[in-house]
Amino acid sequence: MSTDGGMTWSPARRLVTSPFFNVSTLVRNPPVNLTDGGLAIPIYHELAGKFAEILFVTADGDIRQKVRVTWGRDALQPSLVPISESHAAVFMRYAGDPPMRMLFATTGDAGRTFDQPRSLDLPNADNSVAATRRGTEFWIVYNSSETGRGELSVAIHEDARRVARIYDLESGEGGV
Repeated sequence: MSTDGGMTWSPARRLVTSPFFNVSTLVRNPPVNLTDGGLAIPIYHELAGKFAEILFVTADGDIRQKVRVTWGRDALQPSLVPISESHAAVFMRYAGDPPMRMLFATTGDAGRTFDQPRSLDLPNADNSVAATRRGTEFWIVYNSSETGRGELSVAIHEDARRVARIYDLESGEGGV
């Protein structure tokens, strides 16, 4: 932790998130600052299952709570996007059987519970997803290939009925 804007740092401290020696708790996307000074860190577990979680850490760096976004074997690498103090969306990599589609879930109670993840009509061939919010729209960077990792694209998502790829970063096709 730093109290002077990153000029100096306290000694590193390990966050133990699992009774199994912290095996296979991983982080892919950035944390979200909370109004109380703490963090919500999107994490995932990839041992004896694949599931997305949110780790809530206090301003002092102590683990407050860990909440599962998904249960099972096919969702990982969550990207957490705040909407308000109590609402957020999570976009996730799908690591299950075809058809390969990006997963999406929401919370309306500040992350205490999440609704059942649902597929978005965006291909996701078992690749990481990054998302942010601009106004009322979610902007998603993802691999738009059905089979590989060669097509990095941007999509806009407003609700489950309207999601569309708008730009291909590799070819420059599309417009913003």
